[in-house]
Amino acid sequence: TMKATVTVEPEVKLGDYKGIEVPKQNTRVYQKDVDAELDKRREQNAELVLKKGKSEKGDTVTIDYKGTIDGKEFEGGSAENYSLELGSGAFIPGFEDPLIGHEAGDDVDVVVTFPKDYGAKDLAGKEAHFATKIHEVKSKQLPKLDDEFAKDVDDSVDTLDELKDKIKKDLKAQKEEAAKDAIQEAAIEGAVKNATVDEIPDAMIQEDVDTQLNQYLGNMQRQGIDPQTYYKLTNTNEQQLRSQFAKNAAERVKTNLVLEAIVDAEDLKATKDEIDKEIKDLSSEYNMDEKTVRNTLTDDMLSHDITVRKAMDLITDNAKQVAKAKLETKDLDDNKEDK
Repeated sequence: TMKATVTVEPEVKLGDYKGIEVPKQNTRVYQKDVDAELDKRREQNAELVLKKGKSEKGDTVTIDYKGTIDGKEFEGGSAENYSLELGSGAFIPGFEDPLIGHEAGDDVDVVVTFPKDYGAKDLAGKEAHFATKIHEVKSKQLPKLDDEFAKDVDDSVDTLDELKDKIKKDLKAQKEEAAKDAIQEAAIEGAVKNATVDEIPDAMIQEDVDTQLNQYLGNMQRQGIDPQTYYKLTNTNEQQLRSQFAKNAAERVKTNLVLEAIVDAEDLKATKDEIDKEIKDLSSEYNMDEKTVRNTLTDDMLSHDITVRKAMDLITDNAKQVAKAKLETKDLDDNKEDK
């Protein structure tokens, strides 16, 4: 006789999942936020101007360099007319600082030790000498903050004030998005904490690890990196990736079980229109035609994802934002009751 192994899903007893208290989020945009964004854009649009005199941190030098270890040149150790921003950390530690305080025409002997964990194993931990010639020193010239600058960096505005307003709006939208994510995460965590879930079978945990691994490697392949290349580049293997995903697998499975239980308790459903929209969204996200998506995913799978998201939204929309100090006092009270 054949034996079939069936994994029995653990029982879930829901606790409170509406009105979960979460830390109050601050979505205000301050003047300093707008100023910082303007500074960043000036940096991005800075011009490099030839400079007489000594190089400083932040300047860009054009150099030739020839590296040797024990008097012998090594692969990748030489370049000509290379532009290097001093202080950018683009080169190994100790290479850029000795080039500060020099002028065009100077020869500098740079002595560095390659880090022990350096990518090229034959260079790791070794001392190298770089004979370096400085050809040019250039400093950054930041553009003036005026209407012209505003038009240059964003063609949808005509004045600096309009640019500032637009930046403020964009930052507000980003902060609100981040706040929504933070509230959702805290609210779901609360709902899961309030629920009681029987012991989770190993098979469910393994299944979750498989799913995470396949999704992760699938994303890599969409970027044109096959698993073997990825393992080589990151110096890892499948086992290491698996154990990384296994760390939070039980928590992920528990969260899914609680969300599925809320879907049942609230009788949440996915309409045909919602399923069609989901197919459209997935086909554009993964660059596949809709037919392929329909053939790959069943209506049940799609409707599962939609209803779970509805449960997440329900928990989030019903969450109560509370000042952090109040939450901390509440934690102390909870601890008192435990004793």
